[in-house]
Amino acid sequence: MNLFAAGCLLASDAPLSLEEARTSNRWDCDAGFREAGTRNAWLRLEGEQLPEFVLALQGMAAPVGALTIATVGKDGTVEAHRYSERDLVDHWMPGNTYALPLDLNGERPAQLYVGLENQQSHLLTTELALISQTDAVNRRVWISVLFAICLGMLFIVAILSAVMAVVLRNRVARWHAFFCVLGGLYILSSSSLIFLIFPEMGLWTRSAINYASLAVGVSMIGPIMLRYFDHRELTRPYRIAIRIAVAVTLVNTFVMPLSAIFDFPARPVFHLLFLPCAVVVLGTMAMLLRKRSPEIRGFMLAWAAPALLGVERVLRGSDLYYLPLFTDYLFFFGLAFQAVAMTIAIGLQSMRAQRDLEAAQQAEARARDEALTDPLTGLANRRDFDRRTWGQSDFIAILDLDEFKGVNDRHGHAVGDRVLAESGSVLRRAVHGGQMMQAWRLGGEEFALAIDAPSIEHAAHALNAVRQNISTGIAAALPAIGRVTASAGLAPMGGDLRQAYRAADSALYKAKAAGRDRLCFESTNGERATIFPGQRAA
Repeated sequence: MNLFAAGCLLASDAPLSLEEARTSNRWDCDAGFREAGTRNAWLRLEGEQLPEFVLALQGMAAPVGALTIATVGKDGTVEAHRYSERDLVDHWMPGNTYALPLDLNGERPAQLYVGLENQQSHLLTTELALISQTDAVNRRVWISVLFAICLGMLFIVAILSAVMAVVLRNRVARWHAFFCVLGGLYILSSSSLIFLIFPEMGLWTRSAINYASLAVGVSMIGPIMLRYFDHRELTRPYRIAIRIAVAVTLVNTFVMPLSAIFDFPARPVFHLLFLPCAVVVLGTMAMLLRKRSPEIRGFMLAWAAPALLGVERVLRGSDLYYLPLFTDYLFFFGLAFQAVAMTIAIGLQSMRAQRDLEAAQQAEARARDEALTDPLTGLANRRDFDRRTWGQSDFIAILDLDEFKGVNDRHGHAVGDRVLAESGSVLRRAVHGGQMMQAWRLGGEEFALAIDAPSIEHAAHALNAVRQNISTGIAAALPAIGRVTASAGLAPMGGDLRQAYRAADSALYKAKAAGRDRLCFESTNGERATIFPGQRAA
C-alpha cells in the first residue's frame, strides 16, 4: 500500500512536531507529487485503511534528517519512534530502499503518522509504502539476485574489455572498460548492495558515490564515440559538441558535495545536467544513421536502450512527472545489456579493422611485387635489380639469348614473347631449386643472375646448367622455331656493383664474339675460361 496515494499530506518548509502536525488544518488528501517537494512532510493514514498483516514501512533510502513513525490509539494514546539516517541504513533493502518493522501491538491504531525532516528528494515522501514482513524478506532476496546479475555482467564485461584493450590495443575497449567499472559502481551504490561491503557507510556518502560514479560513467560515452567512429563519420562540429557535453556532465560529480554547502535542490539539478549529453548522443546517432555509417548499427544496438531510458530518467528526475522508484531498475538492466552489446560491437569492429588491415597489406604487397616484377617472365625486373643489396661473396652473371631478333623477325613477336616466357620459367625453377639466389629480366632478351657459390668455378657450373636448360626448354615448348641458344658472362661481385656488372657484361661480349652459345669468365688463377655446350667447369 502506497502511503502517499492512500493518505493525506502535510508539507512544510520548516520542521513540524507531531502535535503541530496533528492539529494543523493544512492537510491535503488529494496532493500530487509536486506538493511533496518540500524539505519537511507528514503523511497520515486512518487506522481502518491499514492492512491486517504484520507490517513494515518501506521508503527510499536517501539522505534525510530524521524519520518519525507515530501511532494514535483508539483511546487517544500516542506512541512515537524517531529514526535517524543510521537506522535506515541498518534496515536497508536492495533497490535503494529500506524496510522498518512496525510494531502495532496486534491491533489497529486510530491513525498512523509518518514524518520526514530535511528530505533531499520528494521521492522520500511519495515512495513511502506499507508492505508485509514476508514481502520484505522475499524482495530482499530476489531483488538482490537481479542486481547481482547486472553487477556480474558489468564487471565481467569490464575485465573482457580490459583484455581486449591490452591484446588488441583497442582504445575503445579501454574506455568501455572504464564505463563498465563505473556503471557497476553506480548500480552497487544505487541498489544499496554497497552496504554489504561497507556496512558503516552513511546514506549521504552512498548518494555522493552514486551521483559521482554515474556522472563520470556517462562522460565515458564521449571518448567511446570519438574513438569508435573515425573522423570522416564524426565531423569537427560534432566532436566539439561531444566534448562540451562531456564537460557539462562531469560537473555532476560535484553536485552532491556542493548541495551540502549551498542550499539547492540537488536531484533536479543533477538530472538536468545530463540533458546536453543525452541530446548530443541521440543527435549524433541520428546523423550517423542518416549517413549510413557502417559502425552505427552495432553502436545503436548497444546504446539506444540506455540512452532512451536515460532521457526518461532526466525528465523524471527534473520533476516533470512521477513514476514509481522501481522503474529505475530498467535503467540498470539497460546498462548491463549495453555492456554486453557494446563489447560484441567492439569485437566485430576490431575483426573488421584487422581484415581491412590485412587486405590493405596484401594489396600493398601485390602492388609492390607488381612494381618489381616483369609481367612477361614472372622474374624480378630492372628496378628490383637496382635496389638489391649485394654481398661481396656473390657472383653476378649476365645472360643473353643468341640472335633473338631473328626469332622475332621470322616468327613474330608473339612467338618471341613465348621464348622469353619459357626462359623466365627455366630461371624461376633454378632460383627455387636453390642454385641461384635470384634472377632478373633487365630488358629485351637480357637477364641477370646472382649466384651463391663457394668459387667462381662452382658458379660457372651452375650457370652453364641453367644456360643449357634454357635451350632445352625452348626446344621442347616451341619445336617449330629451331634451336635457341644463350650466351653468358660471369664475374665476382667484389665490392663494386658497377665494376662487377661491367666485368660480367664484358665476359658476355667475349662469349658472343667467340661464336655464341657459351659462357665466359675469369677463373680463380686469373685466366679467361670459356665453357661450351656439354663442357663442365674445372
